[in-house]
Amino acid sequence: MKELASLHASFKKDADGFYRCMKFINKATRHYLQVLNGKADTVKGEFNVKIQAQEEIIAPRVNHLKEVYDNQTIKSAKAFERQQLPVQKRQVKLEKSREQTLAKIEDYKLEAKTCAERDDSVGEQKWKEKGNETKNELSEIEDQLKETEKALKDLEERKSLEIFNLRSELEAKTKEARQPLLDLESSRDAKILIYKQEMEKLEQQTKLILEQLGRTVKLRETSIENFAKLGIKKDPELKDVVLFYVPFYLVCYQLESKKRYLFLPPSEANTIGLSTRLKSALGRAKIKQLLVRRFEVITSLMDTIQVLNQQNAVFGTELREMGERTNMLNKGSMRDSIKKGLEAITKEGWLSEKEHQALSQKIT
Repeated sequence: MKELASLHASFKKDADGFYRCMKFINKATRHYLQVLNGKADTVKGEFNVKIQAQEEIIAPRVNHLKEVYDNQTIKSAKAFERQQLPVQKRQVKLEKSREQTLAKIEDYKLEAKTCAERDDSVGEQKWKEKGNETKNELSEIEDQLKETEKALKDLEERKSLEIFNLRSELEAKTKEARQPLLDLESSRDAKILIYKQEMEKLEQQTKLILEQLGRTVKLRETSIENFAKLGIKKDPELKDVVLFYVPFYLVCYQLESKKRYLFLPPSEANTIGLSTRLKSALGRAKIKQLLVRRFEVITSLMDTIQVLNQQNAVFGTELREMGERTNMLNKGSMRDSIKKGLEAITKEGWLSEKEHQALSQKIT
């Protein structure tokens, strides 16, 4: 019981250590995050000073470029306005001529109608011919107007293209002039990004470690609770009789429909000695000497269970069903442990290589 209490206290002590470790990791992470953030601020401050100095050098150059190209844009616009002016005047003149010609056509139609009412066929014919001639003049005027409108449109497109080219040149030269400034800003952002990535990586790693520690603590606490259940509080009313739960192993050998059981009570592993080697040399199975039973009372209990299994069919059925549910060979993790155990006792000399291979194949 004292050993059990000592182990229980050790588990608690380790759990407290886990919590202290988690607190330390949180504290250390916050410290390094502050350090990295401070370094990022330092880089930002240093580059801002350089950027400001470079801005004072570049700003006059950019302003001069803008002034030069603004003047060129104004000159270009005025040049196109001078080219557009005579074309616009001609357009106005043609539009007036078209209005006048339309008015003449209407007058000639009215005269022809008047002659027709007076039965003056000759006069009617003359006015119609005059109207047709005027319509031809109107068609020529409209063609000239279309040419004028096209000329104005072409001038406007050329003006827009030239101004666009001037602005594009200004943007390109401005970008070229500001390139040293852009390089400084890019270097600043790249270095700050490295610190930010380190901070994010540190936070992610810390989160992962804390989650793993948290799961470990929970598993350990569960183990402590389960381990504590193994202890027995001393009851003054109990004198001679106490009920214990004692684990044991049941081995089933089956050949066709016949079954035979071997009950293994709590035992300790023996070390192979001279007597075991002699028995092996004489042809006896030395593996039987591997386990040493710890409690004679429990051994007699195992013998009683074996008798009950043979005599009581109901008990035997329940025992078989329980064995099928808790069969160690159905669990992959247990099979791996058994294989490791076979390797260990083979190295100790309890099994031969041939026996080891045969058993390993059966377990697989």
